[in-house]
Amino acid sequence: MRQSLLEHLEDRVLLAGTPTLVADLNTNGLGSSPADFTVYGNALYFTAYDDTHGRALWRFDGSQATLAADIDPGPANIFLGPEELTVFKGALYFRASDSTRGIELWKYDGTSATLAADIKPNFTTDPSFNSSRPSGLKVIADRLYFSADDGVTGREIWSFDGQTASRLADLNPGKGDSEPYAKTYRFTEFAGAMYFIANPGDNRDHLFKFDGQNIVRIDEAGGVPLLSEFYDDQLIVFDGALYFTGAAPGQNLDREFWKFDGNSFSRVADIREGPDGSWPSGYFTFNDALYFWAQRFPSIGLELFKFDA
Repeated sequence: MRQSLLEHLEDRVLLAGTPTLVADLNTNGLGSSPADFTVYGNALYFTAYDDTHGRALWRFDGSQATLAADIDPGPANIFLGPEELTVFKGALYFRASDSTRGIELWKYDGTSATLAADIKPNFTTDPSFNSSRPSGLKVIADRLYFSADDGVTGREIWSFDGQTASRLADLNPGKGDSEPYAKTYRFTEFAGAMYFIANPGDNRDHLFKFDGQNIVRIDEAGGVPLLSEFYDDQLIVFDGALYFTGAAPGQNLDREFWKFDGNSFSRVADIREGPDGSWPSGYFTFNDALYFWAQRFPSIGLELFKFDA
């Protein structure tokens, strides 16, 4: 008898492999919500929740999952366990909270977890506000960069060299935050420097460059804007240029596909002609091409686009 199409497809699925449960960490039926999967050493590390430890750091060696570190013992730390697992200089770094310091930078060396930096000491009650809350961890060259609030200068850029955490600059002077509202700085390595988005105090997001010594704003020349403020804040390197969603000065709504080649800005494509723009977003690379979604009303609406340079 000829095999039906459905039976053929089922056989193909079986040949490709069948998903199986790796570990049931929280046996109460509510799930462990594993997240932040990161390869470190010869194992896969992640965070997960159970009724005994709350959210903690776990390790999977290919056969079984075991508890690696419980920063704040007990089930109460549902949301303040390890986050943003990042490998740096032979160790695993992350943000986490314990009952005495709030959310700070921690380190796991393969054996135990220790506090890496207490940027905002004198923790009192609410770890969401009375600690430095590092976020956006990103390794570039020989430093770990992130945003943090030391309680004096607001949320600014910090770097960690493996021993000491230091503030890079106070871009928004005083207690104002230079970190874009509800976003991170989008630290991106390009052409031997670090590029990022920040608010220098005018309540608008701009593009900056850090060459290891100095921070300069590059979306202006002689005080004259070269771009409108950033909204999407995504930066991606592709084919020797830095791509993003941008707009010409004074044309905030006409946001299109732009790039920076290290010297000048240019619009790559006007996907939606007119004053409203296509607002590209979700950039990612695949098979030597750059993909994103954009709006092209009224012809096709929000769809996937490809750019192969």
